[in-house]
Amino acid sequence: MTKRILALSLVAFSLIAATAYSVAQPPQPDAVAPASATRILDLITARRVLMSAIGTKTDIFRGYVDESIPLDGERGRELAGDISTMLLAFPHLFPPETNPDTVGEEVQADPATSTLANAAIWDDFDAFYSEAESVSDLALQLQETETDDAFLAGATDLIAACDSCHANWRQEEEPYEIPIPFQ
Repeated sequence: MTKRILALSLVAFSLIAATAYSVAQPPQPDAVAPASATRILDLITARRVLMSAIGTKTDIFRGYVDESIPLDGERGRELAGDISTMLLAFPHLFPPETNPDTVGEEVQADPATSTLANAAIWDDFDAFYSEAESVSDLALQLQETETDDAFLAGATDLIAACDSCHANWRQEEEPYEIPIPFQ
């Protein structure tokens, strides 16, 4: 009889504890709501703007390397730090809803909103993420160089890594001709 009371007490206590635990938990959404069309366009625009800023900074490195811009190591190291930070954020602007295979023809048809991202990003997001992280690390190493020669060598490596990343993850850009009426 004592074993039976003890077993029933244990079951009752377990039920009370489980109920208290489930009541204390915040409600969980059934599913994540899909991104709105505006949010998708905002994400595509944000990553294009961010990559444009990275590209502008990288163009300065190209100028340093080909000597069309006088080398300013202090400024270059600062730019490298900026690029490193930007690249850490960059992959987070690629949620599945922004895959060019799913955004819709009207988005892709407009040069202002089209994405240049290659659909391969979503096929192997881990590889894309890893490559962005590696290029970010290269930029950080460039920031930490101590001599102009080391800086120029690091800038050359960073440019090559950027070009490789674009070759892997960016679509070829179609030339856009501005329609001129009444030609």
